[in-house]
Amino acid sequence: MGVPFSGLIAEFFLQNLEDSQLTQPFGKVKITAYFRYIDDILIIYDSRHTDIKNIQDDFNMLHPNLKFTAEPGRVDLSVLKVWFVKWLSSRMEELNVQERQ
Repeated sequence: MGVPFSGLIAEFFLQNLEDSQLTQPFGKVKITAYFRYIDDILIIYDSRHTDIKNIQDDFNMLHPNLKFTAEPGRVDLSVLKVWFVKWLSSRMEELNVQERQ
């Protein structure tokens, strides 16, 4: 199962790694955004200028005991547009109801 405070130690380690060495990969590749939640990392990059394999190789060189894996995905913007339009129209309906009262 592990030690109860192992997650805390891992968090301190990853924060230290980010603070001390994470500027190195950003200089070589064009990363637009970097987000981490516990041990999951989301990297947004422009695939026209940067290859995911290069990003993964750079991250794997940060520390000898860490192994980063890549699970590239594609976002279908049409789905996001439909969701946003539905959300916006429902929000507008809520505002109109509140104004009438």
